Amino acid sequence: MRRSRPAQGQTEWQGFTKWNVTWRFTSQTSASGCQPTSFSVQTALTTTLPRWQGSTNATSLTRTNWIRFFQALSRHERGHAQFALDAATELRKRLDEVGEAADCLALRERIDALGKSVVDDAIAKEKQYDIDTRHGVSQGAALRSAWR
Repeated sequence: MRRSRPAQGQTEWQGFTKWNVTWRFTSQTSASGCQPTSFSVQTALTTTLPRWQGSTNATSLTRTNWIRFFQALSRHERGHAQFALDAATELRKRLDEVGEAADCLALRERIDALGKSVVDDAIAKEKQYDIDTRHGVSQGAALRSAWR
């Protein structure tokens, strides 16, 4: 699995979730400045998991261990995806509270700073998640020594 793991060269882990949260808005000028008129937030998620080929020749114990490992790894990677989804939800909520700015450049800067702050917070939580779960090991995402 080490030789053919997903995201080769990008990570040492067997599963990998990459995400991105982006935002767009429209605005209009008013007598007192610039106000947002609409917002959209998009989330892109890609999860890569290992696939076992040739499992028909394996023992029942090996197949059981693989199923347990794969389910735990999938659950762990869904946890990573949830950070992106939570960030998008938080950003949508907070964008509704942005209000008017002195001009449209100031509004753009305020919205971009808010978006970056929400995403940075999600990234920090995701890093802590990997520390807390030991990259999923404490959730069962590790192959057992019975395979040796």
